[in-house]
Amino acid sequence: MKDHSTRRPTLGALSRLIRGAVLASAMVAGSSAMAIDDPEKPDLKFGFIKLTDMAPLAIAYEKGYFEEEGLFVTLEAQANWKVLLDRVISGELDGAHMLAGQPLGATIGYGTKA
Repeated sequence: MKDHSTRRPTLGALSRLIRGAVLASAMVAGSSAMAIDDPEKPDLKFGFIKLTDMAPLAIAYEKGYFEEEGLFVTLEAQANWKVLLDRVISGELDGAHMLAGQPLGATIGYGTKA
């Protein structure tokens, strides 16, 4: 049978190091969450395509959820997915409801380059 007594202190030290790192990162994350300021840009323009999956944006707008958070949002219907993506990339829109692959593809240069 092998003697594992030399590994025990190493595992204990590693365990303490990991716990310390997790605790430190939680403290940093907690302190930044407490320092809530006004929104960086309170007036936002979001684009969408007229499909049912844009419903969360419409509901949040109609129920005043954006205003509750100090945001003044304008929703703008777009003609198609390409126009939507191009306007987000150019900065004409602050955000958009879009297909998950669109920003990923644009980032790697597929189709429109972001």
